[in-house]
Amino acid sequence: MTVRLLLFPIPSDAETYQLAHRLLSPAEQARCARLIAPRARCSHAIGRAIVRLSCAGGGVPAAQDWPIVEEAGGKPYCPLPGAPRFNLSHTGDGDAGAYGFLAVAAKPVGVDLEVARPIAELPGMAAMVLSETERASLLAAPVAHRSRLFLRLWTLKEAVLKAAGTGFRGDPRAIDFGAAPAAPLSNAVVHTL
Repeated sequence: MTVRLLLFPIPSDAETYQLAHRLLSPAEQARCARLIAPRARCSHAIGRAIVRLSCAGGGVPAAQDWPIVEEAGGKPYCPLPGAPRFNLSHTGDGDAGAYGFLAVAAKPVGVDLEVARPIAELPGMAAMVLSETERASLLAAPVAHRSRLFLRLWTLKEAVLKAAGTGFRGDPRAIDFGAAPAAPLSNAVVHTL
């Protein structure tokens, strides 16, 4: 299966937000209005606009008519026959800006994007997310590398759960990447900023 990947910046200026907002359905526009943080509104609007422009073909007129609905579990998709499957992740850490990561494929796909950063309460987070084998690998890693290893496992697990359509309603501990994630797999789904 071929997966197209697109990493894109998410600017926070009003003009870009308004251009993206025009491509959203009324339900998506209402969702944007409910989001309190301006960065969250921009991320939602720009992310959905990028999905439409990347998947619909035919530019802005086609993108405006490309519906996005949600499965029972909340995963977005386009119900049109033959429409590609997609998954979107966005993140930002303020000073470095915000970014989105889009994966497009013929079958269900999942993607996650996290900014490399220290993880507070790492032992507690690891207990909630990692399998026993993964936790042992994390504890065996040098302290300076533990947050990065945790984030690599987190993004892999979130991508798998998103592809399955469950998100973190599924148990991430049931997915076990073993002592160390395989480099080819992690490079396919993890992009480090």
